[in-house]
Amino acid sequence: MLPKFAQMDAAHVAAVASLGATLMMARSPASAIAVLKEMEGKGPFSSLVMAVVVVKDVVVIISYAVNVELIRVMAIILLNLLVGPPLFRQALVRDKSDRDQ
Repeated sequence: MLPKFAQMDAAHVAAVASLGATLMMARSPASAIAVLKEMEGKGPFSSLVMAVVVVKDVVVIISYAVNVELIRVMAIILLNLLVGPPLFRQALVRDKSDRDQ
C-alpha cells in the first residue's frame, strides 16, 4: 500500500481510488492516430477506431465530473454526520459564497 494511504481514512481512500480508476480508463488518441498514419489505415474500421477513441474520451470526462460531484456530496454528508447540522449549515453557506465569487 502507498504510504500516504496509511494516513487516510476509508472514505478518502475510496475517493482517491475512484478518481484514479476513472483516469485509468483514458487512452491516448495520439497512439491510435500514429498507428493509423503509419499503416495508412483507411476505411470503415479506421473510422470506427477514431470514433471509439473520441467517445471514450468524452465518457472519461463525464465520469470524472460525476465522480467529483459524488465525492463532494459524500464529503458534505460526512461533515453533517461528524459536525452536526448547525455547523454544517454554516459550512454550506460558506461553500456557496466561495463558488459565487
